[in-house]
Amino acid sequence: MHEFDVLTFDCYGTLVDWESGAKQVFIRILSKKKKNIPVDELLSRWLEEDFRQVQGPYRPYKEILKISLKQVMDSFGMDYSETDGDEFVSSIKSWKPFPDVEPALKSLKQKYKLAIISNIDNDIITESVKLMGIDFDYIITAEDARAYKPSRKIFEYAIERLGLKKDRILHVSFSPDYDLIPAKSLGMYVAWLDRKGISGKSQFEYDYKFKDLLQLRDVLMRW
Repeated sequence: MHEFDVLTFDCYGTLVDWESGAKQVFIRILSKKKKNIPVDELLSRWLEEDFRQVQGPYRPYKEILKISLKQVMDSFGMDYSETDGDEFVSSIKSWKPFPDVEPALKSLKQKYKLAIISNIDNDIITESVKLMGIDFDYIITAEDARAYKPSRKIFEYAIERLGLKKDRILHVSFSPDYDLIPAKSLGMYVAWLDRKGISGKSQFEYDYKFKDLLQLRDVLMRW
């Protein structure tokens, strides 16, 4: 098995349950607007819009959140207000980590340096990390790199910041589009966290696959 010095993690969707967090906000908005729209449909549309927005020119993620929310609400015939955007932005700081994050990463911390590479603003991720209870060695954000995944620029920035050869870094993510495909294209080792059990449908390249962080921990701690 290959040996690594640093494990880098995507944050929202890999460590933090961003779908559940976003759903809670959308449920409140739908109730306030008195709209009978399936929340999963709203979530799906927002995920598509978020991915589209982060591929444009860099702007703070708070702006992207508000723009993407407005675009989606407009598409469903809902009146957007700045209050809706502010609520969405402020909610992220309270989105919960997955239950496996703290026990898995506390064990991995004994053997590896840990880092986050995230499409987020610095002040928001500070609050998310507090909820994880983990002391990360590096936190690398889009605000630092002035670029968002899936741009390779943020991964290039991270590699330079870590000061290691690419083959000493393992990047872990749930997302092929945001993370695994661009990181792999740079020659990084990548691990797919297949939380939803969709591996049979995968059509992209990865080095390792784990069903959750506990399985990842158990394998890596034996290497």
